[in-house]
Amino acid sequence: MTRNQFNLMESTTVPIRYHVAKFNENEENPLLRFEHVLEARTPISGALNLTPKKTPLIQSEYINQLLKCDLYFKCEHLQHTGSFKVRGVLNWFRLNGGDVKEVVTFSSGNHGLALSWAAQKLGVPASVFVPENLSARKKEGMLRYGATLIPVGTSVEARRDACQVYAAKKGASLVPPFEGEEIIAGQGTIALEIVEELPLFDAVLVPVGGGGLCSGVGIVLRALRPHSRLIGCEPETGDDFYQSFAAKTLIQNSVSPTMAEGLRHASVGQLNWKHMKNLVSEVKCCSERKIVEAFQILANETKQVVEPSGAVAFASLLEHVSSFQGKKVVVILSGGNATLKDLACYQASVEP
Repeated sequence: MTRNQFNLMESTTVPIRYHVAKFNENEENPLLRFEHVLEARTPISGALNLTPKKTPLIQSEYINQLLKCDLYFKCEHLQHTGSFKVRGVLNWFRLNGGDVKEVVTFSSGNHGLALSWAAQKLGVPASVFVPENLSARKKEGMLRYGATLIPVGTSVEARRDACQVYAAKKGASLVPPFEGEEIIAGQGTIALEIVEELPLFDAVLVPVGGGGLCSGVGIVLRALRPHSRLIGCEPETGDDFYQSFAAKTLIQNSVSPTMAEGLRHASVGQLNWKHMKNLVSEVKCCSERKIVEAFQILANETKQVVEPSGAVAFASLLEHVSSFQGKKVVVILSGGNATLKDLACYQASVEP
């Protein structure tokens, strides 16, 4: 294995030098390259202040002692609009925004919030196809950002199909929630921040829904930390990627109920699968009860309020804690758009 070098100039004009692993010619490489993620940090032309936050890595001494591992939480629930989704959306606008007259998407909440917020900042009308059972908090947020909401069923596939018809009819630009090169590269900037703040670690645990976040993080880890493990995490009742990964082929699964509604997909996206099947080391799943335990521990010990989907990576660690003892591990907390009332309802749903 040889190494290439890339420089990234931050706003401080201090160059960051990355040593990038180059793999053998006969090894199947990701479709997106590390350079695409670096470029995703470039601000939108004409909107230089419209950038993602650099979110903190935090620790809890008590949690580390309890679990016997060196655990870091990457707090993407503190991102603009309460989730990592802003990163991909802003990169999409950076690359496509010049000629856009209207944007449209389909979302169970967090991507719709991110798109609505960014579109409002840029003065672009936005429409979002949402589930009929959309949470009140996410609905309120999208309306506050000026989006038009169009309820369609409860499945991702129904919203996607209706959204595609709308985009074709209206000439609107469809901003994909998880499967698009711009989206994947934008989400990967999370991993750049992790590597810059924490030079060495054994594993990163990432929640998996459509797979954009996992793909982006994997591209960076393969380039910069090829010996660190990328672990995809899912709820047991929504384990489509676990099944696909085990079968080594993309499986369309029936969508089962889970409180981690943002991760309810029949499968990861086809483009994401092409990345993830080579980049992911392992898949871990967690029970609904562990999801509740995870967000309770986070609230009690770190004072962070995280939604169920955002807590799935930590819940998967709790479910398989012996696998991580003695290791330095990063857990991505991907979203925090839930009220205390919501969390109390989720807790009650698993109590006897």
